[in-house]
Amino acid sequence: MKTLKKSLYLLLVLTFMLALTIPAFAEDPTYSITVTNNPTTTGVSINGNTYSAYKLFSVIYDTGKTAYSYTADDSCLSVAYNGKTGSALVDWLSDATRTTAEVRDFADYVYTTYINVANPPTSAAATASGESATIDLTSAGAGYYLVYGTGSASDGAATITASVALTTTDPTVTVTPKLSAPTLTKEIYHNESGTWGVVGDNQIGDTVQYRTTSSVPDTNNYDSYTYVIHDTLTSGLTFDSGSVVVKINDTTALTEGTDFTVTASGQTFTVSFTDVKSLISTYDLDTDDDFYVYYGATLNQGAILYTAGHNDNTAYLEYSNNPYATGEGGSTPTTGNTTPVTVYDWTFTMGVKKVNSKNEALTGAEFALSESSGSDYTAIALIDNKDGTYTVAPSGTAGTVTTISAGNITIKGLDDSTTYYLHETKAPDGYNALTEPVTFAISAAYTEAGNELAAGSPTVSVTMNNETTASTTLSTDIKNLTGAELPSTGGIGNTIFYIIGGTLAAGAGIMLIARKRVKDEH
Repeated sequence: MKTLKKSLYLLLVLTFMLALTIPAFAEDPTYSITVTNNPTTTGVSINGNTYSAYKLFSVIYDTGKTAYSYTADDSCLSVAYNGKTGSALVDWLSDATRTTAEVRDFADYVYTTYINVANPPTSAAATASGESATIDLTSAGAGYYLVYGTGSASDGAATITASVALTTTDPTVTVTPKLSAPTLTKEIYHNESGTWGVVGDNQIGDTVQYRTTSSVPDTNNYDSYTYVIHDTLTSGLTFDSGSVVVKINDTTALTEGTDFTVTASGQTFTVSFTDVKSLISTYDLDTDDDFYVYYGATLNQGAILYTAGHNDNTAYLEYSNNPYATGEGGSTPTTGNTTPVTVYDWTFTMGVKKVNSKNEALTGAEFALSESSGSDYTAIALIDNKDGTYTVAPSGTAGTVTTISAGNITIKGLDDSTTYYLHETKAPDGYNALTEPVTFAISAAYTEAGNELAAGSPTVSVTMNNETTASTTLSTDIKNLTGAELPSTGGIGNTIFYIIGGTLAAGAGIMLIARKRVKDEH
């Protein structure tokens, strides 16, 4: 994912480069500011980013280096703040009554109206190696500096703005920028295992459950903060806009229309937080807290079957990434996006071929598909595609059937780990109907990413006449047998004549043998 370069991300550090004792400065003192970062806690990396320092004021020491003063010389800040420049501005900043918010506002103002607009030459710069950048200010000398640079979200999807840090330092100082980027994870509910993960499987018509988990952002220095979850479903999934539930830390439910809004368009929708800064304040949240968003989508008759792939759902978080873009002289507010995350839902097929004892194809049989083995079963509604295939019908689908005419047919849109029953409701002419339903169940396994079937998967087990067979073809032959001829009633029939004839023939044979023996004796 390409790093978004929508805005300059900055670290603003106002640091006094001054000495309070003689040993702090040698004849040729060195000055530096080192920016360090911990991506484990911030979710942001500064590696490879350049940090620049701009001198706001110079620090002048007496010969004994026991006294100092600030000056605004030709190389220093020339912008006015609240109508004050030069020594008047120094006096204002030095006033002990200045609040942190006032000094922070000064730093923001300088960056947004001067550095970010006029692009004045910097005093020094350094590129971060790993999570550290040391700016050598020896040539620029002691002073009061503004330091700014860039930082990238650890997922590589966006750059992040640091909040302002203020400090009075020794000639060499290390500062830790207040960097933070929200994150988002996406999960699908697996209806058989009862767990959340990257993969699920369903029967067409089922409601597929999804959720996102996104971290609470650091909104310091922002007047307003954009926080929008974008979600896209493939055409085999129909979003239920009324199913969205948003919770804080998976417990406290928020109110749609007040705390968030849902906007759907085609196969995409957004969940927009109305005022995330207010929510953070109201519920006393920090970046260790999370927002959970739940919703459902129906797997529809256009779902992609396992032979062609999977039904995808992808989400990402759009969030504000530069508080200084909205200040005086700033540009249009900018946002960054987390890396999109995709989860996968699968659905399967089953082939049924009607044959006789010689495995010759038969027609004229009729079946009902059910998830129940009893005689009081409820047949699953199907769409007859008129091409030898049937698709499981979502609830409310018009023109459905409950009878399968076999043949050689395929049933589309079946779940795995579900036991299905095929009840024969009519046998082919000249053949006996099955006395028990044919039972089958599909079993699927997936790769760790969930976007591929595991080797040898899926399989199906079929039970017919108390005999179970397994196959990887997801199909079965169902045999009908012709019965023996049954005796008729109301007439004597031919059988009695066969019996009498057989008895007479046997008696005649016995008589011939007896006569021959009598002749031999005489």
